[in-house]
Amino acid sequence: MRILDLLFRKDHAGKRKPTLLMWSIICLGVFFTFLLSREKEVVKKDAPIQEMIKRQDVVSAAVSANQKEKRKEDIFASLLLSRSNREKERLQKEMEEKKRKLSHKSDSEDSVEGPKTNEKRHKIPLGSMIECMLIHNIVTNNFSSPVIAQVVDDFYFNGVLLLPRDTRIYGEARAGRERDRVLVAFKTIVLHDGTEVPIKARGLNADGSGGIKATIVDKHTKEKLMTKVMNFFSGLFLGFQEKTTNAITGIDQVSVSSRNAILEGGSKVFSEEAKRM
Repeated sequence: MRILDLLFRKDHAGKRKPTLLMWSIICLGVFFTFLLSREKEVVKKDAPIQEMIKRQDVVSAAVSANQKEKRKEDIFASLLLSRSNREKERLQKEMEEKKRKLSHKSDSEDSVEGPKTNEKRHKIPLGSMIECMLIHNIVTNNFSSPVIAQVVDDFYFNGVLLLPRDTRIYGEARAGRERDRVLVAFKTIVLHDGTEVPIKARGLNADGSGGIKATIVDKHTKEKLMTKVMNFFSGLFLGFQEKTTNAITGIDQVSVSSRNAILEGGSKVFSEEAKRM
């Protein structure tokens, strides 16, 4: 690698160009090739008789010299071509690696910026009505309670699916001015892929009126509910008693057993507690 850096240097674009040392080597090679290709003419000054050189010998000598020169030039050219080919392959690999990195970076940027562009491109218009259902009970006191609603059907706008079915919408609830209404403010939509979309929406009743209709639970209502529960358990205990049919009269009678006695006692306890309330 050091020899390659001495012979070829990189420019600002990353391409390699021959250095002064490389050009010197090339010039010396050409010069020595030129010297070797020349044949020394031998002249005998003192020779009394000049030898007659045949034309065929001259032609054969010239052809052999040309072949030698051509062979040397081919060897030198092959060396230069092999180096240049290796350099081209290396540059191509570097360019492909840069393109791969740039394409990967652009894909990651597109994936990050995708939801933003989709949010800007598709918006839920003002006044849209989305049918949802609560997936839990809401109890309002002096503090706000969380609300989770689920989209019942796919919501389309201009033929584009904005909210698929079972998409969840999160918000907060608080007691309204009307005693039987719960005010709900929705703030976040969570899609199936986990994408969160901030919104500002209000919860409406099924008839489109403001707030969600609810049941007021106070002390009197609690007492009524407890009375009904006690009466239910009293009747349930009586229903679990074992009965037998009299063979003579054909009337069902409660059999005398410890199990029936326990059930009857429990039924009386619940019945008396219901009357007390």
